Amino acid sequence: MKNRKFITTVAALTIASTMMIASGCSKEETKETAAEETTTAANETAAEAVSEVLEEETESEPEVIIETDYESPTGMKDGDQFEVSIMLEGMEETVSYEHVINSGVGFEMDFECEILNRVSEADKETFISMYEDQSNPQIFFEVEYEGDSTDNVASSISSLLSGSYELTQDTYKLDNAGACTRIVASSTTGDNTVQTIYIIPAGNGSVVATAHYTLESTEGFGSRFNQMANTIIIIENNSANLTAIG
Repeated sequence: MKNRKFITTVAALTIASTMMIASGCSKEETKETAAEETTTAANETAAEAVSEVLEEETESEPEVIIETDYESPTGMKDGDQFEVSIMLEGMEETVSYEHVINSGVGFEMDFECEILNRVSEADKETFISMYEDQSNPQIFFEVEYEGDSTDNVASSISSLLSGSYELTQDTYKLDNAGACTRIVASSTTGDNTVQTIYIIPAGNGSVVATAHYTLESTEGFGSRFNQMANTIIIIENNSANLTAIG
């Protein structure tokens, strides 16, 4: 009988101990769950606060809208590609052109997309020979806007280049843009670089297209760039195409 009582007592103690451990574990799990829920809620609150700040900052910045309803007289859009025949060194050659429209600068034109890389910016377009160091090229064509008359721009450019270049200046008629001031600058420093600069009237300012090439490439890139310049069309009232809303 004593052994039975002892066994019964041990069994009862074991059950009681197990229940206490289980109860303790349940309490710890409850605490951990509550802590996790508190942390999650805090993170969500912080994320919502950051989101609200970002939304306020975004709303406070002016939005720039670029009008895209400009219709080219050519019927083409920016990026349209096509083939055309040009004359190079007395020979006819078929080349691939891509159309460019930059209303910020105020012009459109075509360039040889198979040999030139286009770098497009709001206030400038640059076309770099694929065979050149793209970060420091000698052969490239660039177009930008100057807010001054062609005479004043030509005078400024001549003053800037006169120390290192031999200059000639004349009036040149482009196929599409009409009469412009042309400056041909040949380097006198021995690097054989040439610049042909077309200063085209554009409203109250000027669109300036500059062909950079070497003396050796005059019949090649020099001629290609001249034919690209002849495709330039001036966009009237280009400044109205950029509208800032603040």
